[in-house]
Amino acid sequence: MTPKSNRFAAPAMRTKSAWLISAILLAVALIWTSSAAATVMRYADMSRLIEISDVIVHGTVAEQKTFFDENRGHIVTNTTLNIKHTFLGDVTRTVRFQQWGGKLEDKTAFIPGDAHFEKNEEVILFLRRGYEGDNTLYLSALSQAKYKVHRNEDGKAIIGRDLSELSFVLPEDAKPVSVVDEAVSGEMSFYATLESLIAGIKQIDVPPRGGLQ
Repeated sequence: MTPKSNRFAAPAMRTKSAWLISAILLAVALIWTSSAAATVMRYADMSRLIEISDVIVHGTVAEQKTFFDENRGHIVTNTTLNIKHTFLGDVTRTVRFQQWGGKLEDKTAFIPGDAHFEKNEEVILFLRRGYEGDNTLYLSALSQAKYKVHRNEDGKAIIGRDLSELSFVLPEDAKPVSVVDEAVSGEMSFYATLESLIAGIKQIDVPPRGGLQ
């Protein structure tokens, strides 16, 4: 899908390894302040996210734990998700993924443009595994990998992503673009589009779901 108006997103390009290398370079930009900053990334639509992801799930945030990783020498945050539906990957009823940074005592570390999470927040996430035996899950493309599910009083959902903290270099334009506006989607259309793209891009059969929750 092409970008449209609205700050939230709905629903092609290089190798996954190139994206992982970019993620490591971005991680070097961890800063210990709350000053305003922006990360410039290549824009990833849903097709690109599927290409670089190992796990795609729909769930709610159960808990977050922030600690200092002695081996890596910096703060990390582990987030646990209670799974409502699995689109891709072999996962159990919960999934835990890790982000570089977080708030720990009097220190705050973060990567500008990374996704933020709250307890009980309902999300659809695109996750990747690390390299060379690292089985830890990470967001595939910072906040581009997080779709938030907004529900009204009737339980109907609108799904989109917040890209306001990122700037992008689009394939047809070498200059950074501060905001990519995208259209939001309803739950059924989002599910149908995602499942169809996964089946085509990953060349797998996507198991039918027992109804949207």
